[in-house]
Amino acid sequence: RSILQNAPVHVGQIDPSGNLAFNNWDISDSNDPNTLFTKLLPESDLEFKQAVENAQINGRPWLAELEAEVNYQRSWYEVRLSPILADGKVESIILTAEEITERKQAEEALRISEERFSVAVRGANDGIWDWDLSSNMMYFSQRCKKMLGYNEDDIGTSPDEWLGRVHPDDVKQVKDDLAAHIQGYTPHFITEHRIMHRSGSYRWVLMRGLAVRIKGKQAHRLAGSLTDITARKTTEERLMHDA
Repeated sequence: RSILQNAPVHVGQIDPSGNLAFNNWDISDSNDPNTLFTKLLPESDLEFKQAVENAQINGRPWLAELEAEVNYQRSWYEVRLSPILADGKVESIILTAEEITERKQAEEALRISEERFSVAVRGANDGIWDWDLSSNMMYFSQRCKKMLGYNEDDIGTSPDEWLGRVHPDDVKQVKDDLAAHIQGYTPHFITEHRIMHRSGSYRWVLMRGLAVRIKGKQAHRLAGSLTDITARKTTEERLMHDA
């Protein structure tokens, strides 16, 4: 009991009748040690009541994430039911509740961030690409593929989907610019090159990127944008021809 009273995880014991027989957490603003579990597991919670019944009858464990107001704050807990068997029958159920509020807040912040990024990618005129150098897998946004005349499922995750379409006269320059940035000789990856469209023609694109480095040294990821500059290049060529 002394160990349980000082455990960082809240522990309770449910007797065969479904009553909370023991609880190791005494909330500071209440003399009732059952307050937390009463808030977490209200009698009206049919899912929990059913879980207790299943644990008592079938010895099935149960895991859920529940929200409760404790000390006037909304908190999240991961709640587990672990049946203890004796001679094939459920003798009692150990109930544990671990606070996961920080984790849930981090998950929500991540969800919002991913949603913001997704909206930005869909709304951007430029294409977005992301190259994981360790796995050698490359992500191309839908806009990237559309620039080249392809649908979502037409282009895979190999870097050859990009490098294999670069104009033969531009390949060396692209690879030199890429290697220079990955090795840390340039602050950004910037290159202009021609790339083959699905129609067989070539489009001019501006490719920009930035390496993510381990401890500021070895690059393990490269991400950036792809911009169609065909119209600009055509105008430049026309001006030079006229000049």
